[in-house]
Amino acid sequence: MLKACFIFPKDADYHTFISFIKSSELNIDVEVSSELSPANALSADMIFVDETVANKECKKISAVKKEKQQFLPVFLVANENLSSDEALPECIDDIIYKTLLKAEWKRRLKTYINLNNNKNLLFLEEEHKYKALFTESYSIMLLIDPDTGEIVDANHAACNFYGYTCNELVGMNIQQINKLDDGEVFDKIKNILESKTNQFDLHHYLADGSVKTVEVQSGKIYHKGKNLIYSVINDISDRKKLEDALIKSEQKFNSIFNSAPSPSILVDKDFNLILVNKALLERKGYKLNDVVGKKCYKTFQDRDGICENCAVQRVFEKKQSEATEKTLILPNGQKHFFKTLAYPIFSQNGKVQYVVESTTDITE
Repeated sequence: MLKACFIFPKDADYHTFISFIKSSELNIDVEVSSELSPANALSADMIFVDETVANKECKKISAVKKEKQQFLPVFLVANENLSSDEALPECIDDIIYKTLLKAEWKRRLKTYINLNNNKNLLFLEEEHKYKALFTESYSIMLLIDPDTGEIVDANHAACNFYGYTCNELVGMNIQQINKLDDGEVFDKIKNILESKTNQFDLHHYLADGSVKTVEVQSGKIYHKGKNLIYSVINDISDRKKLEDALIKSEQKFNSIFNSAPSPSILVDKDFNLILVNKALLERKGYKLNDVVGKKCYKTFQDRDGICENCAVQRVFEKKQSEATEKTLILPNGQKHFFKTLAYPIFSQNGKVQYVVESTTDITE
């Protein structure tokens, strides 16, 4: 059964009209009051308001329609035809005149009932999609008003991540959870709206005061009659810690590698030079940028393929260190003895990612 709210002044003669509505086959339950009750109106399927109180009640009716977010037809009930230059209150969808024949009343109400059903069906379908894609998504998601920075909606994953209830999080300003000042926040919002940038690495505060490093991917969306920004938040705190640790580790390795007195190279599985230390560069008279990325065998031996008896190749194959000694006759005719040590550097999956080859002159 449909529900209708009638807002008529206490002294109005509305009994004939309401009696018809109740007695028709339209199956409408009627509730009459002299002023709008928002709680009752929210559960209504249509509202009838007398012309004498329409202007006074219109603001409350508009608020109810906005909050309900479903199609809610509002009829102005008038005694006779309004003049063509008389403006209708903005909350009114149609006029029903008491002088109309009952058959016409019925026809027009049926039209709105069908329209109401169709629009609400579409609304429910959209709400179902919204619930599946946003509310129940495992990704952390926020909807933000670009004009104010207010969080308009937050899904369950966001509430769990930030440590707030959804009632607490919705309505907060985005600046309350990030470490940017006003200007920086709205600069980023402007970039999103102008499609200049849509991804940022930021620091966000949780309810307990802790800080997480997050990757925020944002875009524009039109939702429930307003242009909004949607943001998908990824917690990259652990990744950032690992990256920082790797950077520090790499810096430490480079420092040790570069300060080693023995000429040394770092080579990948394709025999590309990744690093060449200072001792070797000075001995050969090379600059680092001139050799990095080039083949080791071409750079140092002027060969088109892997050197014979290549220690680096054996380390990649056997996954263990290899030490070799060799004798070279220098251009001045002196005989020198060299010891070469090649050892593997493993990746996280246990494969040899690089090989370090270090050569020491052991001539006494």
